[in-house]
Amino acid sequence: PAAEEVTKEVRAAFKLFDQDQSGSLEAREVRSALTKLGVDASNADAMVAMQRFDADGDGSLDLKEFAALVTELLRFQAAAQQHGPK
Repeated sequence: PAAEEVTKEVRAAFKLFDQDQSGSLEAREVRSALTKLGVDASNADAMVAMQRFDADGDGSLDLKEFAALVTELLRFQAAAQQHGPK
């Protein structure tokens, strides 16, 4: 699949987490999304994620930026499961 492709699941999750229907996720929405995706995220963690994935620097994550975050999370989770608990 192309890197630009956004799955239906990611699109649905984005819509769910975009609580104010602004078309982008602000830090509090990103923290909520991370928590629901199984990441114990603090406000600081959410800000780090925002800075890392906010490609256009507008202070929020659009759908493609959110998709990049989800892709990275899934990769990390898959790698962690492969190596098992330490």
